[in-house]
Amino acid sequence: MNNLFSKTKVKRKLFVFIFVIFILLSCENSEITSPPNFEVNPFTHRPHWCFASKPFNTNQPKGSINYFNSQDFLMSYVFEDSLLSDIEMNEKIQLLRSKLTTSSIVSPGYIIKSWSGLMQYLEEPINLSEIDYIECQILENADVFPDIPIIMHIDLGRISEDFYRPGENATPDKEDGIVNLDGLMDQGEDIGLDRIASGKIGDDQYDDFDNDRIYVNGFEEYPEINGTEGNCRLDTEDLNNNGMLDLTNSYIHYSLGLDCEEYLHEINSKGLRTFRIPVDVYEIVMDSNITPDLQNLAYLRTWFEYPEDTYVILISLNFVDIDNISNSTEIIKPPINSGAKE
Repeated sequence: MNNLFSKTKVKRKLFVFIFVIFILLSCENSEITSPPNFEVNPFTHRPHWCFASKPFNTNQPKGSINYFNSQDFLMSYVFEDSLLSDIEMNEKIQLLRSKLTTSSIVSPGYIIKSWSGLMQYLEEPINLSEIDYIECQILENADVFPDIPIIMHIDLGRISEDFYRPGENATPDKEDGIVNLDGLMDQGEDIGLDRIASGKIGDDQYDDFDNDRIYVNGFEEYPEINGTEGNCRLDTEDLNNNGMLDLTNSYIHYSLGLDCEEYLHEINSKGLRTFRIPVDVYEIVMDSNITPDLQNLAYLRTWFEYPEDTYVILISLNFVDIDNISNSTEIIKPPINSGAKE
């Protein structure tokens, strides 16, 4: 009897051992075949951005910008086939697609450039002494609107937060405080920066959020994805969350012609243009005696000048230290279920 019991224990141990080996092999195989997780790039992920405040030194009329993470681009549309594996060829890429529309005050027959753009507060400020150049990758938009000269501007430093109805209030427009000023989205507060619910007198008719309306005129455009009413976020102009509407402009400024060869590092067969801007070619823009702190550049604004409606497709924006090249991300893959949907 004891001998039979011992044999049974041995069989059980052997079964457990074989089962553990099977699990380990399964895990190893799953690690090989499962797609890895990639960090979201804050410069191509739509929720990191908001509409830009007016650049201090421009008198051009303001156009409009609609920006979204397009879901219809594969990595093989952007990068050379030789750089991609067979799996990567059919993987989607996280890119920021911006539709730029000219100002309504521009008269037909007159070529007057409009401006529009985006900005964000950087949780980790840029230290200019630690980078050598700004690398920007733009996918040519010739298939959509050909031969449109676009100038891209990059501002870093202290930038006015007054982007929504500028000059209207001395305090930041925000949803928090409509019910309770507690840093939480209370019921009834997600009604947009105009603080007026849809259908009420004075409501901003353009602030409604819609994440489902996708196609317009055959293009994937998400025309209402940047609305602040009903987007399940606590929207505010107070980007640095200090309780004030910061109005100071004290920043460094770069300009880049997207159809020019200046700063053009390379262009591949898919139309991907890689620009590298040396950090020391900046201009200083100030509206006070406060000079930019080059070791603590906390706001980023990208804005565009353009004479006609067009698109800009941003593949990546990186601040690169050549001594630590790993800081430059050449290929940005989206997180699972990324795209315009949140």
